[in-house]
Amino acid sequence: MLIEFSIENFKSIKDKVTFSMLAAPDTSLSQNVAKIKLPKIHGKKSSNRILKTSVIYGANASGKSNILKAIDIIKQIILHSNMHQPNQTFPIDNFRLDLNCANKPTNFEFIFVHNNTKYAYNVSLTKKKVLEENLYFWPNGRQVKVFERTNNEIEFGSFYKSKNKEDELRNRIYAEDTAENILFLSMANRVNIPQVKEVFHWFATKLVVMYRQNGIGNDTTRMISEQIIKREDVLNLLKVADAQIEDFELNERELDDNEQDFIMNNFIKTVILPQIARQENVKIESIGKIVGKNISEKTKRLATDEKGDKILVDFDLADESEGTQRYYGIIGPLLCCLQRGCTVFFDELELRLHPLLSKGILELFTSEFNSRNTQLIITTHNVNLLDSKGLLRRDQIWLTEKDDNSTTSLYSLDDFKGIRNSMIHSKNYLRGKFGAIPDLDWENLNG
Repeated sequence: MLIEFSIENFKSIKDKVTFSMLAAPDTSLSQNVAKIKLPKIHGKKSSNRILKTSVIYGANASGKSNILKAIDIIKQIILHSNMHQPNQTFPIDNFRLDLNCANKPTNFEFIFVHNNTKYAYNVSLTKKKVLEENLYFWPNGRQVKVFERTNNEIEFGSFYKSKNKEDELRNRIYAEDTAENILFLSMANRVNIPQVKEVFHWFATKLVVMYRQNGIGNDTTRMISEQIIKREDVLNLLKVADAQIEDFELNERELDDNEQDFIMNNFIKTVILPQIARQENVKIESIGKIVGKNISEKTKRLATDEKGDKILVDFDLADESEGTQRYYGIIGPLLCCLQRGCTVFFDELELRLHPLLSKGILELFTSEFNSRNTQLIITTHNVNLLDSKGLLRRDQIWLTEKDDNSTTSLYSLDDFKGIRNSMIHSKNYLRGKFGAIPDLDWENLNG
């Protein structure tokens, strides 16, 4: 689970901002807090109360989405920088409205819990090279260095001593040969250091960023077809949104040669060529999962035949409302994350969804259904969530705001003094009591 992360000098974020999922001492809404068992420090319990959900509010262009983009960018760098060619740059976009920032590094810091161990990873880099990269963990309640990097010099912690001398030699060779535009963490599949592998695994499989355009249905269909998620679970969640849906199924048919050629050409154009351009490996076996068959989604609704008897009538998913289609599209990824215990960042979850449906999704992540302590953090304009009694605590509500220099700040409602849980409602937010609302000047529209 994510405890906190910080970002500095990325897009609209000039100065360091920190987002925390560490629960405040507030004892209300205990179902929203996961109690994680961590090693004790000097015989005393360490902080182990972590929030399951949070929401981020703010005006348009205040920097909400940039927070998610920063997380996604560093994740992609971690996963793929080991494939970088000499002189290949990092896709970093510095704060542009202060020219001094162009010569300053972009910084990322993460603190999280994975497999009952606390880790801290931070990296400082420019477009061209890594300046600093450090990894620590807490095996016995005390911080222990895994490695520290300054430019191209990497030093392992004193705890590290491989039982296999060949492994130790290979690890040190990789450390010495890691290029300036490659993260050492990206070398996790080559070095044999358990903590490096664990942290890489968290970024690769547990940290998920979903954007508004993700909800197109293909992921959910693929996950059902590959039995990653259960059709029955998807059906039950569809019924929550539309009680008149009686059943749901996938129909498969073989494609003819012309259809296969069209899909293959489109796959080469949209997937293979862009991956080659980024010097990434293309998994040929993934082509076979796309070419060869067509899968259509069918919902079933009750109807009446000529005799007045009840029958089920098929509808293509494309015949359903745009809201139902998008809801179907995000069900699969969210169910998959709930099964795996991920940390999910979702940009504008409420798009085309009824406010009560958005509320229900947040409640799903604080219910007993979420047995793996999956986290859901969303950016949103849905102020109705603030009026939902028992949904959010002060420490679950975050806000972004830009100052006169167009710099994004990020703060929690828990940072305000004198704000009680009873004061959390949309009227106070829209009146500007918490900040993070647009400054609209309609009177001067005509000059």
